Amino acid sequence: MSTLGNSLGTFGEATGALTTGFSIPTGITFHAGELYVAIQGTHRVMRFDSSGSHISDFVPQLSGGLRNPKDLVFGPDGALYVTSSATDEVIKYDGTSSSFLGVFANTNLDEPAGIEFDFSRDLVVVNTGNNTVVKFEGPSKPSPGTFIATFDTGGDLSNPIDVIVGPIPPLPELQPPTAVIQPGSIAVQSGETGITFDGSSSTAGEPSRPITSYSWVQISGTPVSGLTDPSQPSITFTAPTLVNSSSEILVFQLTVDDGQFQDMTTAIVSVGEFVLYASSPASNQIKLYNTDGDFIANFVDSGVGGIASPRGIAFDSQGNLYAVSAGNNRVVRYDSTGTPLHAEGKSGATFIDDPAISGSYDLTFSPNTGNLLLSFGNEVREYDKDDGSPLGIFGDAHFDPATQLQNSQGLRFNPTGSTAIPGETELFY
Repeated sequence: MSTLGNSLGTFGEATGALTTGFSIPTGITFHAGELYVAIQGTHRVMRFDSSGSHISDFVPQLSGGLRNPKDLVFGPDGALYVTSSATDEVIKYDGTSSSFLGVFANTNLDEPAGIEFDFSRDLVVVNTGNNTVVKFEGPSKPSPGTFIATFDTGGDLSNPIDVIVGPIPPLPELQPPTAVIQPGSIAVQSGETGITFDGSSSTAGEPSRPITSYSWVQISGTPVSGLTDPSQPSITFTAPTLVNSSSEILVFQLTVDDGQFQDMTTAIVSVGEFVLYASSPASNQIKLYNTDGDFIANFVDSGVGGIASPRGIAFDSQGNLYAVSAGNNRVVRYDSTGTPLHAEGKSGATFIDDPAISGSYDLTFSPNTGNLLLSFGNEVREYDKDDGSPLGIFGDAHFDPATQLQNSQGLRFNPTGSTAIPGETELFY
């Protein structure tokens, strides 16, 4: 190493017990009350407790060939899945020990970014490189990681960054017909909050007989409220509130009696069964896809509420959608219909308007406080859940200039002409 001048400080990492390697945070998520951050600049995943104190480098630098991680999600099997953008892979790690478990998917990927498990427990990934959304068989399926399909990219999906599972919004395109259930068979549309029995009872070789009595009972899932008279052929109910884009299966048992025979069947209702919300930065939109991957509609159209180059997206506990609006250094908010919902004193859909968050990438909500966390630059910042006011850097989740050089690997110049020594730590001189 040659010293070209006075030290200008460290670049990219802090050492010791705090922020080792915190450079260009991208995807962020909570799991079991702890925050996990994908660090693009140093190719790792970092772990913080609920107050922001650094616990560990959960996925060490370059573990399993990880390069330029963009997003991360814990799967239904408890493992951690990370998109490795530079290698066009989804890499799997043990969710407890962080051990490398192999490359989960590496076909039909082109600069993979946002990642999510859908309601059927298959893995969905957005490709920034070729403007597509793709699906792979989930870990519990017969062929885990096998490519299933490329979603319809209608609606000018462009430079997509993030994808999340969310509740079905009350749009005309998404209102399903009333479900029909016959004894011994089930036909329930996704997203139902009502079930109708429409049939008669019969025995093989005999005429149909009208049903004389009905009895509905819920046998699993979060108890619903507003359940109508269960002795009628149709029931409606108020579905459980979705929290952070979750979905749930409710199971009802129907007993029918025609005066001669009694029959039972179960109705499986997927409350809030997902649609996929994808951010499309180049077209300034949030797009909707159904369970088959077909483009449905623009949930947020270009420019509505001031959205500009949306990146990370997330739902709060009330079902409102938040998006990083990187084009104007804001976070914007929309209700369940896609209507702008601004914070007090702001306009359009603006929830946060902070010039300091230039280059922001992803956001999530703390399960502990409900506050919004935002990744950008070399920091994760916290904002009040009610009014969007800044609460400062989230604990240790930031670049620390007290770094010492470790495991340097080569030498290069940064764009300003200062010398950079890349590796576990980078120093500029």
